[in-house]
Amino acid sequence: MLNYAYAYNNRGSAKHALGKYESAIADYDKAIGIDPECADVYYNRGVARSKLGQHELAIADYDKAIDIDPDNAKAYNNRGNEKRSLGQHKLAIADYDKAIEINPDDAKAYNNRGGVKHGLGQHELAIADYDKAIEINPDDTRFYYNLGSVKHALGQHESAIADYNKAIKINGDFAEAYNYRGNAKHGLGQHESAIADYDKAIDIDPDNANAYNNRGNVKNALGQHEPAITDYNKAIDIDPDNVKFHYNRGDIKYSLGQHESAIVDYDKAIDIDPDYAEAYNNRGNAKHALGQHKPAIVDYDKAIDIDPDYTYAYNNRGNAKNDLGQHESAIADYDKAIKSKPGYAVAYYNRGRANSALGHKDKAINDFKNALELARQAGRKKLVDAATEQLRKLDETED
Repeated sequence: MLNYAYAYNNRGSAKHALGKYESAIADYDKAIGIDPECADVYYNRGVARSKLGQHELAIADYDKAIDIDPDNAKAYNNRGNEKRSLGQHKLAIADYDKAIEINPDDAKAYNNRGGVKHGLGQHELAIADYDKAIEINPDDTRFYYNLGSVKHALGQHESAIADYNKAIKINGDFAEAYNYRGNAKHGLGQHESAIADYDKAIDIDPDNANAYNNRGNVKNALGQHEPAITDYNKAIDIDPDNVKFHYNRGDIKYSLGQHESAIVDYDKAIDIDPDYAEAYNNRGNAKHALGQHKPAIVDYDKAIDIDPDYTYAYNNRGNAKNDLGQHESAIADYDKAIKSKPGYAVAYYNRGRANSALGHKDKAINDFKNALELARQAGRKKLVDAATEQLRKLDETED
């Protein structure tokens, strides 16, 4: 009888290798029916269920495998992966801890635990786990890639590039390593070199939507707006439901004065993610630029409703109110923006305009002086000139 159980298990494993996960599960079911105490079969069925996205069922299988074999480190590791997929981060870490306790040389468990800690913002702890994974297995390209990613998140771009270099040295066709190395180079202002990395990522994987998007970001930074839009178009063709791609294309169209077309992109971004505060804010900016002040205010209201600490949305709503002559209400918004960001020179300048419109000369002068000083500190010449001009005009008026 047990031989039949092994036969079903082995046939299931063969089907699994061919990607026939449902058929594999049927074989594992039969194996378990014959021998319900075989930990390996539960483990294998859990892996197949994981491939099908059946996380709860996979966890149940790993639970059973662990009940039968409490020293099954792989089952703990895989159960941790399923819990991570369900957002159960602390429980996932506990499983990785147990896998490492059973097998201190389990590089994958260190790597996976590092991934959860990275997602929780525990960057230094994540680095320690990735370092340990690399110490155990220095030939796994994913470990270097993950280590580079957490360093990039910390702004350690040069060190991140060194890790991506190692990943690429091991696997020269690792498209995402090129893509993320490009991001790190972008962070260092090495735009042309970043584009070369995105080119390589796309050459390896022509369907890498993120690489097109990222290359578009760099081209935009270089003032190559139309080529950037072309890249965003390609990214959207590949992945039309990626909210960031539509948002980015909307931003560049806005900067080019293509406000109505930008609104279409922001509309799409909001359709995909109704809680995308930045998309509401920027759509408000586009409507404001078209003179649609009241609809713009509705968008700023929504952005603030989603994110009550959204400094720029308060400032922008204040601008729309100012243009409608609602100066007192505009000042209330500028007050909130300045309270949130005391060094926000533009908000001081805008509040100065509102105070000036209300005839509050002393308050306006104070605001423009604050704007002028902050703008000088930031090296913002246009704002320096604008604040200086406003002060000149107020100086010429009679009390």
